[in-house]
Amino acid sequence: ASKQGGQQADAHLKQREAIQRADDRRLARVLISPAVGWVSGFVSLALTALIAGAYCSNQESEGKGPCDAKEAVAVGATIGYLFGTPLGVKLTSDALGGQGNGLWALGGSLAGVAGLGAAYYATDGDRKWLYISTAFPPVASMIAYEISSALRVRRMKRDAQLVAVPYLAPLLSERGQSGIATGIRGSF
Repeated sequence: ASKQGGQQADAHLKQREAIQRADDRRLARVLISPAVGWVSGFVSLALTALIAGAYCSNQESEGKGPCDAKEAVAVGATIGYLFGTPLGVKLTSDALGGQGNGLWALGGSLAGVAGLGAAYYATDGDRKWLYISTAFPPVASMIAYEISSALRVRRMKRDAQLVAVPYLAPLLSERGQSGIATGIRGSF
């Protein structure tokens, strides 16, 4: 029983430390994770664009019909940026004590890519706005990650308050006709 109590106390301590790290390092996560997400997004973008271009080139060389290399590269690059960005945000944020969910980061990245596309079409393909809007996916991914992290930390704090902490207290109570009851009460 004491071994189990010790394990529960260790788990409780680790949970409190995780909560504290998540709170203490939020500003660092907000500043660093979008930058790392942007870089990882562009690395993924480059890799998937190369793969898509090579695939298209291979299709044409094997005589399997025409392939629009520009379109294949654009689709590959978009997919790479969509998935590479939240990966960088998630890994960086986790390393900085975040408690968020990678699927939330992916959802934020998806919203950011949609915003990037909307900005591109709204500005009639103005490259200046295209370059500026490349910040949308990492920032949206970070925001979504931080929302999920805050929700999880709030749940962890609530659960930590519900954990029974061992205590002992003196007991002194009235017992009707028989007088007073004394002793020690507690929980373990």
